[in-house]
Parts: sequence; C-alpha cells; structure tokens
Amino acid sequence: MTINSNNSFTSISNSIKVFQNNVNVEKNLTTQNENDDKNDPIRLSLSSSAKDNLNKINQTQSQEEPVIQSRNKYVGEREIRMEIKNDYYAKVVEEDKKFDDPYGHIWDKYYTKSSPYYIEDLSDEERSAAERNEVNYLKFGENKMIYYFDPIFKDRGPLYSDVEDEKEKAFNREEVNKQVQQLLDANNITIPQNTKLRFTIDPNNYKVSVTGTDDKNLTSLLEKMLDEKNSKQLFYHISLSSSDDSTQFTREKQGKYYLVTEMKDKTGYDLNDLNVLDGKFVTEDGTDIFDIYKKSIRNGTSVPEQFKDTIIYTYGEELKNLAKVGIDSIPDLFLSIDYKNGSFYDVGQSKNYGTGKTDWIDKLEASKK
Repeated sequence: MTINSNNSFTSISNSIKVFQNNVNVEKNLTTQNENDDKNDPIRLSLSSSAKDNLNKINQTQSQEEPVIQSRNKYVGEREIRMEIKNDYYAKVVEEDKKFDDPYGHIWDKYYTKSSPYYIEDLSDEERSAAERNEVNYLKFGENKMIYYFDPIFKDRGPLYSDVEDEKEKAFNREEVNKQVQQLLDANNITIPQNTKLRFTIDPNNYKVSVTGTDDKNLTSLLEKMLDEKNSKQLFYHISLSSSDDSTQFTREKQGKYYLVTEMKDKTGYDLNDLNVLDGKFVTEDGTDIFDIYKKSIRNGTSVPEQFKDTIIYTYGEELKNLAKVGIDSIPDLFLSIDYKNGSFYDVGQSKNYGTGKTDWIDKLEASKK
C-alpha cells in the first residue's frame, strides 16, 4: 500500500489475497447509467404461519449451513477437459512406470527424435503441453494442472477462457436465483410479480437492506430472511459477478474491506471501533492491534510458515497507512444487486448475468469462431 500526494489509500492486498478467506475482487472505476423502474406500492402475500416461521429464521439458519452459495459446481469445457486429461494420463503413466527411468522415457517420447518411442507429427505447442501434462501426472497423480494445447484435446476445438468464465458466472447466477427461491419458499414469502427490489449489503456485518417498495412489511421480512451466512455468500456472489467497468468497486474500497476483514478475522477487533494513537490502531487498553495480529499469524496455521513474514509486513504497512489517512476517509464497499421476477440483475456494470440478459455471452462465443 502506498500513500500518494493527495493522501489517497491504495491497497496492495490483492498481491497477498491468496492467504485470505475472503472473496477476490479486482475492478476498475467507471460510470454507467442504470434504469430504475418505478414500481407501484405492493403487498406481501403470506400464509397464516409465515410470521411465526420468520420469527424462527435467525435461530434455525444460524445453526445451519448457508442456503446461498456464491460458487456452485459448474461443469463446463474446462472441467470436461480436466477429466479427459486425468483419465488419459492415468493409463499412460502406468506404462511410463514400467521403464527404469519414467521421466527419461517421457522426455524421449517428446524430444528425442532417435528414440523408438518418439511421437511424430506434433507441433511445438502440442509437444510441450503433452510432456508437461504427462510429467505432472507422474509427479502428483490426478491434479488440477492442465495445458490446453495437448493434442488429446484436438478434436474438441479451441477453448476460450473468457467465454468459459462468463458461462460459469451465468451458471452461478441461476443457481443463486434457485437458492433464494428456496429461502422464500421455506419461509412462505411471495414477492409479487414485476416487483423490482434492490438488495444492498453492508461489508462490515453483511447486514442486508432492501429498497424499491413502500411495503415496509416486505422489506423487513426479506431482511430478516437473509441471515449473516447467506448475506455474506450473496456479497461474495456480487463480487464474483462483477465486471471490469463496475462502478461499485474502487481500489481504495477494496483495500479497506480486505484490511478490516483480515484484522477482524485474525484478532477479533473491528478497526472501525478502534482509536488511532501515534499512528496506530489501538484497543481500549492501548494495545497496538498490529501486535495482536502478528501474534495471531505467528501462532496460527492459516498462513504457510515461509510467507508469514511477508504477510505481516504487508498488513503492517496497510494498517500504518490507513491510520494516516483515516478509516472514515474511505467509503465502505457496500454492494448492491437488483431482484425481479425470480432473478438477480447486476447493478452499475455493462455485463448482466440475470435471467434473459445473457445473450451477449452467446455473441461473445460466436465472435471467436
């Protein structure tokens, strides 16, 4: 993190976010107009037991896993090729192991032209990819590493990672839509047709606020329905669905979110509740929060030993710089998403993954062919 001449807060958390349990958010700031439909006042349709059920929501959901999942099991072209790769090399490597030097045998197959096992008619890219896939399987067995130029994929045609990424995001949106409907059904809540609501999530406690209607009964019930576990997953889903031009994200907001969340997770303290003394965030008894954080990292197992010094130094610098500019000088990363007729729709970005809004993904794929 650096402090520039106008005292802005620029986080470098993304360089170490591999150690966090938080969502990965990397977005640029642009602007986009949103069409905010005006809705007539609506009424909530409830069964006679709905209110009793809602009174039990917080108790029951707090003891269960969240219904909403930001990531869901997606089987796309990448996953299909991963399975093909592992199945293929499981058999090939068994043959390699029959040789005294399996690694040498693999090398001969792909690079020693005088070898009787040399494989002809491969491009340089195919040869390199196949050799790497085979060696990795010999070393690690079934694994997630894959080189896509491997000739075993030739009949499947090219793979476009950007298209696969967008398809996976659209898939997760449909799954989240279904999961929210499960919550609505479980709590006997019916949202009237054509009602457009906006869900906004506070990053500090994942509390949801619902707007878009004058029916306070509806908004109150929906806010109670989404407990912290589910609202956190929805927050992550919004983040994972964001595009590069999203107006909801800035580097400063992201940096603050990562830092506050990391400190809360590792020390139990919320930076928003602490005072700054001599350029340090301190607890009520004057203890430097950084000292508590260092001890937590040193004694914990969440960070590999060889990276502990790096993460301690990095977050120490971020704490120092945030204390300098002031935590209230940077807006919190509040995230919003719209909801209408059973589907969520993205806010403040050009890409929309909501139901009926994904034709652009088909056009993107067609443009590659």
